[in-house]
Amino acid sequence: TSNVNSFQKSAKPQQRLQVTMHTGEVIDHYNAQQTFREALERIGLERAMSVNKTAVSDKDFVHSRFERVGEYRISKNHDSGTKKRHLDKIADSLGIQLKVELVDK
Repeated sequence: TSNVNSFQKSAKPQQRLQVTMHTGEVIDHYNAQQTFREALERIGLERAMSVNKTAVSDKDFVHSRFERVGEYRISKNHDSGTKKRHLDKIADSLGIQLKVELVDK
């Protein structure tokens, strides 16, 4: 007899972002991109772009996966873990207190 289960991947739960701003306000949308965008907007897209042009740009990204917000483009070409790293880096670079977590959907 063969064990079919030995070849199956264990299902990893999908994750979303949960961001707690320095004011204590929590941004927690079901979709990680919505949380990412709102957190960037609260930080300020110009400020975020000044320290991380991979996440926010005022030019079209090389890839086509971006979301237009006014004159800015927010990258959509990243998984939740990468979005978390972007927000952590932006907050650290700007000296902003931000708690960014990955939580199961």
